[in-house]
Amino acid sequence: MIDTPEPTDLQTLVRDKIDAWHAGQKPDASRLLAEYPALRNAKSLVLDLALAEYEARTAAGDEITKSDFCDRFPAYRQSLSRLLEVYEFLDQCPQFAVNDATRWPAPGDEFLGFEIVEPLGRGGMARVFLARQPELGNRQVVIKVSRFASREAHTLGKLSHPSIMPVFSVERDESAGWTVICMPLLGAATGVDLLDAAFSDGATRNAALLQRVARETRPLAVAAVTENERFDWNLTYPQGIAQLGIQLAEALRAAHYAGILHRDIKPSNVLLAWSGRPVLLDFNLSTDAAAMVPGVGGTLAYMAPEVIASVLTDKGQTARQFDPRYDIYSLGAVLYELLTNRLPAKPENAERLPLDAYEPWLECKRQATAALFAEPEGAVGGKDLQNIIIRCLSFDPAERFATATELVTALHNYIALTSPPRPLSPSPLLALGTPRPAKSRRAVLAAAVGLLGAGLVGFAAYHSTRRTPLELLYQQAIDEYNDKKYENAAATFTKCLEQKPGWTDSLFGRGQSFRKLEKWREARTDYMALKEANPAWAYALAGYCDIRLKDNATAYRDCMQAHEMGQREIPFLFNLARAQWNRQRYREAQQVYSEILSIDPHNLDAIQNRALAGVFAVVNQKTMIPSPECLADADEYNRLAGDTFEGPFYAAVVFGEAARKDSRFRKKAIDLLALALQSGLPIEATAPFPVQLKPLLSFVDASVTANAVHDLKYRANIRPLQEYSNTPDWNLFVQGSKSPHTSLARRR
Repeated sequence: MIDTPEPTDLQTLVRDKIDAWHAGQKPDASRLLAEYPALRNAKSLVLDLALAEYEARTAAGDEITKSDFCDRFPAYRQSLSRLLEVYEFLDQCPQFAVNDATRWPAPGDEFLGFEIVEPLGRGGMARVFLARQPELGNRQVVIKVSRFASREAHTLGKLSHPSIMPVFSVERDESAGWTVICMPLLGAATGVDLLDAAFSDGATRNAALLQRVARETRPLAVAAVTENERFDWNLTYPQGIAQLGIQLAEALRAAHYAGILHRDIKPSNVLLAWSGRPVLLDFNLSTDAAAMVPGVGGTLAYMAPEVIASVLTDKGQTARQFDPRYDIYSLGAVLYELLTNRLPAKPENAERLPLDAYEPWLECKRQATAALFAEPEGAVGGKDLQNIIIRCLSFDPAERFATATELVTALHNYIALTSPPRPLSPSPLLALGTPRPAKSRRAVLAAAVGLLGAGLVGFAAYHSTRRTPLELLYQQAIDEYNDKKYENAAATFTKCLEQKPGWTDSLFGRGQSFRKLEKWREARTDYMALKEANPAWAYALAGYCDIRLKDNATAYRDCMQAHEMGQREIPFLFNLARAQWNRQRYREAQQVYSEILSIDPHNLDAIQNRALAGVFAVVNQKTMIPSPECLADADEYNRLAGDTFEGPFYAAVVFGEAARKDSRFRKKAIDLLALALQSGLPIEATAPFPVQLKPLLSFVDASVTANAVHDLKYRANIRPLQEYSNTPDWNLFVQGSKSPHTSLARRR
């Protein structure tokens, strides 16, 4: 018996034992674990042994119930269950398996510049290893190896957030078809490990468990871990899961702002860094709103029901649109499972269903979600957390949180509601042990008497929250701005910057003040100074000022720069299209309006402007009429605009452009123009469209034109410039002042 074998010895032991099982020896992973207790600290090896036994026994014809088999390994039940799901996936989809001729790398192999140290995990199409980089001082890294090229690294390269896994590099072997993504070693535990630990027999569930699982789950070759940040884990288990939810929702907010949906959030794709911070992994199935044909993917157990319904009804076409609520549902399902050790919805015969059993999963998600908590665990604030998670899991997406920002706020409120006030540190005035001058002692005594008279706790609270002079000055600037004293606010923000040069909050506040004063150049200067804090917003705000300054070339450049950096808020997209339109780049503007409509399919401004951009894109083409999409937009706008004259008016412009090149459209264009005039369109409004509408006026019934309204002040409202949030608070502006993907109120 070996009591303390080395990591390499354990790997060799497991490899030899699995080879013996393949050669015909009766497999028994449980017996081997009892014989070599040190193996239990090597989770990846335990799972390899269990899987090898499962493979050998099923190949021999044994009938094994997956749940019963997993129960034999209670400390690894959830992890093993997911590993067997991967096994079944490859069994049903052999095209994704790696054949023997190009086997997966193994410990000790040199592989594309890396030395493979230890396996960490496996999925249906990739495996993860601890590795060393000899050319970089043998530093330890994590590599994800796949035979299928993906845009995952390209996607992750656009994102920067402490709860999103960063990427060091990407290596490819074109001849063999391997792709390797190299990432830092931040931790080894996942949400699956947390499930195993939280719901094992006799487990004590509290928030500190998250950090314990994160610290104790580590590869054999990692002797010690380094925490780069620390969190307060003096919380209940539900509060700890809520804190985990906040950090993941903040990561989603960053991804959604960049136009990226994760689409496969599940416990195995949530890493627990050594500090306990959750980190989103595996963006292999993610989609980018900027992509021409975004994909649809995910795991049925965590997939939003409308995505499943779309696969069944229109082959996933509807689910290709950008909708943050897909990820909100998946995150809700993960939080539900981490709190209860069960999925919020699961068909009764889920283990026997094929991978494409969409209908049973959709039907079970249609049912009401069971309560999370039973008393007493959920007694204090339990209903509040339950309501938050149940809302994430609403079958109707309209009833969910619309954005990750809303979910962050709700979870923060829950923690604040359920956390008792923190005990205050003793006042430094009462500290003992250091001799002080007599005057100082008298001051201490006087202060102590005052504390007793006024209330010790009240004074201590005041003392600990007292603001610095700079903070008071900044608050004064905020108050002046909110009182619409913009000149005063700009001057006070300037005083703040004199004391703290380059302060992001004051630069933004002063920029907002200048914007209100219509001092566009000064505002632009302050906005561009925000580049280090948030370059995408810096360029977006500068582009807004450029448009106001009628500097079309610079506006186009700045707005395009913001878009390339991932800016996707709807008002920004309108301003980008405006900048493109001003440069007569009408087809580019059409694409941006299409991007808006992929986020908000019923946005009337986007429908109207995409139709009109289609007109101007062909106005100088002698024979080319507006595209079928453009004509369809005109009809849709006319239908949705209600009883106003604007629907038939702008539709008449589109069909008027078609009519001057193809007579088949003339009657429809005339009828639309007549309807607009009868509905109250000022006849002067036709002047900006001389080639589209003027030729039609002579065909409109004379009584209609004679009775038309006259209003010289009316101006057609095309390609409107959208305002951004007016808050002077930088954090509110970036994090919650506007959702990037919600409908705008109609401007009329």
